Order: sequence, then structure tokens, then C-alpha cells
Amino acid sequence: MNLQTLPTEILTQIASFIPAEEVGEFGRTCQKCYYAVLPFIWHHLTLNDASELSLVAKRLEKNHEWHEKASYFVKDVSLSRSNSCDSFKFSAADQACMFGIATPPSERIGTPENGSSSSSIRRGFSLAQHQHHEQIDVFGKRLLQNFPHLSNIEINFNEAIETFDTEEDGLQIAKWPTYINDNENCNLPYYGTVTLTNYKPGNTDALRYLLKPFRKLHHLKLYAAPPISLCDDIDDSLLSSDDINVLLMMGFKDLRKLDLTYFDFDVDCNTLLELVMSLPKLETLILGWLFPPSNFEFAHLSELLQKHAFLYPSHTGQKANIYHVQFIHA
Repeated sequence: MNLQTLPTEILTQIASFIPAEEVGEFGRTCQKCYYAVLPFIWHHLTLNDASELSLVAKRLEKNHEWHEKASYFVKDVSLSRSNSCDSFKFSAADQACMFGIATPPSERIGTPENGSSSSSIRRGFSLAQHQHHEQIDVFGKRLLQNFPHLSNIEINFNEAIETFDTEEDGLQIAKWPTYINDNENCNLPYYGTVTLTNYKPGNTDALRYLLKPFRKLHHLKLYAAPPISLCDDIDDSLLSSDDINVLLMMGFKDLRKLDLTYFDFDVDCNTLLELVMSLPKLETLILGWLFPPSNFEFAHLSELLQKHAFLYPSHTGQKANIYHVQFIHA
């Protein structure tokens, strides 16, 4: 059967059964298959740093058809160099190969000019990339301008340090801006999900800085960095009362769902309750523990949430050594 005789909708269904890492090959077979796999290729865009967003945007501006399709299909954006993810994600290089939109690494390095060696150009590009910093509110605004149908923004905390910090200090987390200029960029019209991964508990200035532009979001996932080995200090992976207080001060009046991992009972239950009570539209609360809470601790927390916030435990489970409890509003 000739694939070109099939409707695009049927080809899209066929593509849904192809392993994600091979969808690109299917799309290269013909123009019709190319259009059929667009929703898969462009659904999730992974950026290594903020500069890649500029490269993608410049390419999209040069071709109205590309811009129209990319802006429609991109729903998830990750800012992370990590390759570990639950599902395969196409990197900017993959999309460059597939569509010629994002700039592949070879093009970023450039070609020698005026006798310059390729190694010196690489060093120059590396230095420019290292010096590139951007305010989180500006980055968020550019994301929404290019991808208006965006529903999930995932930020790796380690990457955020390199991308958004303006005063680096070796391996230490430098001083983060404690405020963002009071303009229209500070409260972005974004109502989707923000996921902050590998967060280092206690870095409250950084946490406040990264979340402040997204105060209208509906779903927040805050994941502390997991311990690498048993020799690590477990406390470095547990959210603190200071972290909870930052979320309390953010004023997430539209938040519907809150996911906190790793939670610990060193955090006063009343502090968590105060946070929950400050979220008038909260429907679901998910807490993840490294170690299951005792029956007494869990009963006390459940009683507080039921009595004051009408949140009832609906589901418990364990996945990847994380003990999860979901509370829903009744």
C-alpha cells in the first residue's frame, strides 16, 4: 500500500505506534508522513540553555509555515541538559535535522573565517555561551510569545543556576535577585504547569526568583534533588520549612494542584496547613516521602488537612523509592 494514498490522520495514528526515537525516520519518507509526525516531534522541546530559545525563534521568524506549526504543536518545554527522562524527547539538534529550524551544534561552532581556527571559534562560542544570562521573566515571556499553546514548563535547578544567575561564585550558588522589576513581565499570563526539578532545599532566594513570574500557574511540581548514594546527607534532599514559607508568600491564588517531593515531618504540619489554606482553588495535594511516615504522623497530618482544608487522602503508593500520598478536595 502506498502511504501517500492514506489520509494524514491515519498516518498520524500509525506514527503513534512507532518508537519515539524512530518517528523522525518515518517522517523523512515523504512529505505526507512529515506532516503526520509533526505533533510528535514538536510536542516536547528540550533546550540546553536560554540561548537555544533565541536560535529557534530566529529560525521560526524566517518561515511563516514553520512558525505556525511549531507554535501550535509545542506543548512542553524543558530547560535541561539531562538526558534522563521518562519518555524520549527530541533535542534541538534532532529538530534541526528534521526541520532545519533549530541550529545544530556544528552550525553554532561556525566555520573558520580570516584564518581563525575552528578550535578558537569553539572557545569563543563557549565563552559567549557561558556569559549569556537572562532574567527568568524575560525568558518566560519569550516562551509564551513563541509557543502560545504551552502547557508545561520544566526547569532543571542546576541548569537554572547557569542560565539565570547573574553573579556566579565558583561552585557556590551566587546571590540571586530577590525581586523582579515591577512590570507586565512579572506576572505572566501562563496557566499551565511549572516543574522545578533537582531543587536544592534551602535556596529560598532562588526558589522565589524562579517562580515569581508564574504566579498564575495551575499546577506546581517542586522536586528536590534525590540523594545519589547512602553516603549523601539525606537532609540535603528534604524540603524545609523555609521552602514551604516561600511558596506561602508567592500568592498562588489560581493553583489547583501542588506536588511536593521530598516532604519530611521536620516541616511543621501547621506550616504546610498554612500554605494549603492560602491556596483557595487547590483541589489536589501530592506529597512524596523518601521514607514512609509513621502511622501517628500520617494520621495527624490527615486530620489537619481534612478538618481545615477538606483534603482527604485518596491514593497512596510507592514508585522509584518514593512514597506518594495524594489528597483531594471533597
